[in-house]
Amino acid sequence: MIENADLRSQIAVLKKELLESNKEREILRKENIKLKSKEELKKVLSTETPKTKWGGYTFGKSEQIHCIKCWESKGVKTPLTCKSSSISYCPLCEKDIPRG
Repeated sequence: MIENADLRSQIAVLKKELLESNKEREILRKENIKLKSKEELKKVLSTETPKTKWGGYTFGKSEQIHCIKCWESKGVKTPLTCKSSSISYCPLCEKDIPRG
């Protein structure tokens, strides 16, 4: 009987370790997916070169000014709105951006 108890105890320990390992594997799998997405985004971003104008970015022939922070951190072209003659505003970042 003692051997059966030891065997059950070892099985319980191994089950716990397997469960923890599976949880860790799932976390790493999700992290890997995120990293691959970021890498794919970088490839897309590298094909489109923005130009700096009035404290923001323009793309191609468009004169629309976009938020530099949104583009560089998220890959999102967020159009800036004019708050005054010297300040633009990013609705996504909710920040004032000096023109100039």
